[in-house]
Amino acid sequence: MAPLTVLTIVAVIVVLIGVVVLIWMLIRFRRKMRVLRRSAEEKPVAGVKASRPELRQMPRKSLRINISVTKRLTGDNVKLVELKSVNLSESGILLASDDLSLFSVDEKLELTAAYKRKKYDLGTAKVVRKQETFVGATKRRVRSGFGLTFVDTSPAQHRHIMALLG
Repeated sequence: MAPLTVLTIVAVIVVLIGVVVLIWMLIRFRRKMRVLRRSAEEKPVAGVKASRPELRQMPRKSLRINISVTKRLTGDNVKLVELKSVNLSESGILLASDDLSLFSVDEKLELTAAYKRKKYDLGTAKVVRKQETFVGATKRRVRSGFGLTFVDTSPAQHRHIMALLG
């Protein structure tokens, strides 16, 4: 009987060790997923490079509002596009767009925000980045759009930006 009891104790210990290892692996997996989710919100994943290095100078506020983008073409022609903002700072704005061919880097655009039934002239902004962010093994796109920095902002336009930042 004694050897059977020792064998049973060894089997129970092996099972317990297996359970502990399984729990440990689950905790590590959840931590890695949390890090991946955070990194998908902050920067490109899986080797997707932005068109420019990080240029943010000010903290950004998450703000989802309609932005009218006016692009000056040749002569008096203009192209008007409605996009949604992702975030805003004193120095720039991130606009969401599924079509990254709309604008090119270094292109200057005129921006107007519609917020709480008011129009805010945000002035001229230059495209400094266009990027797509992917996550996971399936490379699911979670965000794409344009990073713009404000240029030649008048005091009135700066007040509009500050009013939107609240």
